[in-house]
Amino acid sequence: MEKEKIIVYPCSREFLPVLSAIIEYSDTYEVISVVTPKAWLEEGADAGTLDRRGPIGISVTNDFYAKLQECDTVVIPDSENAGLLADDIAQKMNDTLDHQKNIICCIPLDPAMAERLQKRADKQNTYFLYCRSETTGFSFSNRLYKPYTPVVCVGDMLTGLNAFDILVNLHEQMKQNGFRPLSISANVNSGILGHHFLPDFLQKPGLSEERKIFGFSHYIERLEEEYRPDILLVQIPQGMLKYSNRIPNGFGIRAFLMAQALFPDYFILCIPFEDYKGDCFGPLSDNFKHRFGYTIDAVALSNARINYSASNLQRRIELNYVNQEEVKKKAEELKRDSEVPVFCFSEKEAMAEALLRTLESYSEIAALNEPDE
Repeated sequence: MEKEKIIVYPCSREFLPVLSAIIEYSDTYEVISVVTPKAWLEEGADAGTLDRRGPIGISVTNDFYAKLQECDTVVIPDSENAGLLADDIAQKMNDTLDHQKNIICCIPLDPAMAERLQKRADKQNTYFLYCRSETTGFSFSNRLYKPYTPVVCVGDMLTGLNAFDILVNLHEQMKQNGFRPLSISANVNSGILGHHFLPDFLQKPGLSEERKIFGFSHYIERLEEEYRPDILLVQIPQGMLKYSNRIPNGFGIRAFLMAQALFPDYFILCIPFEDYKGDCFGPLSDNFKHRFGYTIDAVALSNARINYSASNLQRRIELNYVNQEEVKKKAEELKRDSEVPVFCFSEKEAMAEALLRTLESYSEIAALNEPDE
């Protein structure tokens, strides 16, 4: 089967985990180019330069229209800066349909605009796939559901680290190991990989926190009943801990709400790159036990480092990125002293193996505790 040739515009660091997964695993898509504005990245640079994760094997171009001629489909990923290019993106989507190419759109659109693009695509025998459908049809009854499927949660200590990378990698690793994973992501770009998204009612201002908890529990129940997965992978949104009074990092409120609705069998915490000393993750795990009700099973070291001066100035978490080789070296140092397993965020095979070993041990314990007939 011939793969669908895609280009990505505007490619940003938020899309890199999806891009890497498509390049390595996809039987459906072939990435022929990623396009960025000139101010974002120079022509010819590897896309991995966007956050210094290392080469991912695809070069950046700044010429959208040259690559439009060569592709079947244009992917429009969501990103923190996509709103700054709203008019430009709208023009390029219209031009894409003029050239009778398909569109996969992950950015939020006005409903009327999405409908217009859909109708134009239908007339031209192309497709317009909008990845931001509203979550509807949920019960908010006062009942919490306990999944029968093993639940793995991945969270960032601070907003903007690599939990999404880890989720994408674990999803693909589970598939490689013969499992049927179901992933729920906080990053809408993962829809192209077949992931599901956190329901939009979690951000609905008129809904009580209690009803959000029950609603999310029902969301898990419905997905589990429909897809019957072997393992459930969930990305916890935003940062999990308060950073300071000046920079609250969301106070970890979303993480706390999700902890009331869903208890993980295995939890991976992604932490910023810092000069950690000794076994600091044991006490941190105890903190999580008291705050969320579960401990940390593994720590993933991000290549994102806090930019302290910019964070204090902007009153939000601002990050710089370090070379991935530095992250791997630091992770190896931390492994020697830590009771909690430590990985570089990109060590996908090792993290998957550790996860499967732990889940297997749980199964063995459960079997031993079963009553004799």
